[in-house]
Amino acid sequence: MVAASLQKSSRTSRPTSFNHEPLDYRRGAIRLLRILPLLSADGLIQCEIWHDSVEASYTCLSYVWGSEKIQRQILVNGKLFLVRENLYDFMRVAQSKYANPARAFWIDALCIDQDSVHEKNHQVAQMGPIYANAVEVFSWLGLSQTIGRAFTFGLQLGVDVDMYSFDIRAPTWEDLHQKWIERNNQTHGQLAKDWLTVVRDRYWTRAWITQEILLARQVKLLVNDLEIDPIQISSCASGRPRYINDLKRNLWSDHEKWDTDTHVFSCYFGWICGRRELRFQEKKLINFFDSVPGRQSYYVHDRVYSLLSLASDTSSIKVDYRISPSDLLRQVMNLYKKNMCICAWFFMANMMDCYHVPNDKSRDGGAGRSPIFRLPMKPVQTDFIMSAANSKNWHNACSECGMKMPHFEKQVHTTFCIQSLCENIRPGHLYVYKNKHGNYEISRKGDTTSYEVVHFQPGNPGSRDDIDLGWGSMPGLYDAYLTGDVLMKLFLYPERSVRQTLPMEICRRAQGHSANMEFC
Repeated sequence: MVAASLQKSSRTSRPTSFNHEPLDYRRGAIRLLRILPLLSADGLIQCEIWHDSVEASYTCLSYVWGSEKIQRQILVNGKLFLVRENLYDFMRVAQSKYANPARAFWIDALCIDQDSVHEKNHQVAQMGPIYANAVEVFSWLGLSQTIGRAFTFGLQLGVDVDMYSFDIRAPTWEDLHQKWIERNNQTHGQLAKDWLTVVRDRYWTRAWITQEILLARQVKLLVNDLEIDPIQISSCASGRPRYINDLKRNLWSDHEKWDTDTHVFSCYFGWICGRRELRFQEKKLINFFDSVPGRQSYYVHDRVYSLLSLASDTSSIKVDYRISPSDLLRQVMNLYKKNMCICAWFFMANMMDCYHVPNDKSRDGGAGRSPIFRLPMKPVQTDFIMSAANSKNWHNACSECGMKMPHFEKQVHTTFCIQSLCENIRPGHLYVYKNKHGNYEISRKGDTTSYEVVHFQPGNPGSRDDIDLGWGSMPGLYDAYLTGDVLMKLFLYPERSVRQTLPMEICRRAQGHSANMEFC
């Protein structure tokens, strides 16, 4: 009846643009929509939208927004509305697959007034309950013959091989691998290319899917009009699939050789196919940055806001799209003010796409300055290495990393070993010395460039408020105060192209929430 009236109105006059009616924020209201089975007289997809609550029965859509350059018209409550192409493709599939009987959907681009910052703040703040209470979540991978072929093979393999069978005659992982190799050879390598396309699809880089997947009661994968339960293809995409990366002959089981795409895909698919209760093991924000690096979003803020319902240490961060990315970065740094590692700082900067740290304009009379970090560091201790075969090979070596130290002049500069600070930062040594003006400078061994030290002084590791360095009350500790920019240069923060290719990692001490520096 509603569809007929919409068709009639579109014949008689040009529909006006759709405007969202204000939500009742006091009740935590949300909008839901259904896609109608009939197109309008002008051939437009039609849908109805109404106000409801998270207690309703609905399906959430998880998808990539895509470029805003190509947008298509649809009708929402009889009025024109523009959607991006990837969402439009889903709505075309849904119009034939999920409109009769009608299914209620929650889709962010339609159900949130994107022009209202106030509404976005409210709706994003309750995104956790929205996804947690949904009946299921559709992971829409778009229209793709390549991904469709890969999933179809996964379904066929799932029928042939029951990996959860208790029958001792059931095929082993080696049998599964052999079947994959045989099919890949039959297709002249096309199967490997198809699955590499799955692994490298943009969907897995979208920041919001971390929350959407982890909170979901049930995830369904949807490509073209093919809807599948991930468990159906788990024998091909999870567990120990050592063959998806066969294009480069890199064994999938060799974690050290995984690129970022492989690392992230494996993590997400493991979550999707794993038991739901295991997804809710306590994790801090920095641990999510480590698990799924390289998360992308249209708004930089979403790389943090999309984790607020998951991370155990983010209660102090409130959703507010009015603040600048640099202000948000400082909120994140404040979470780990006295519990920060250098590699964790790299993750924070990478998450916000920062190379040069933005200045804090609230300080220094509005002029601003880069954030300052305190690094308590112990000077290098050396071992004298003697060679029985050749006395010319006698030398001093760093007791931390074993690196040869031919020019060890304590009177000229104080030397610090990077390995003693963080095991995941490129090893080397730092020299702190006074310049001719009496100011302290710091440089990295082998680099002729020196940088200003904000302050340098003997440390006090016995202080009750000091961060936990794991060294007890060792004498000879120094505090070096460095700006964020200098920190990145000294410890060789990787270029963006490298960060996008190879996954960054936080060290074991940082994973255990130990610290080696403080945000001042």
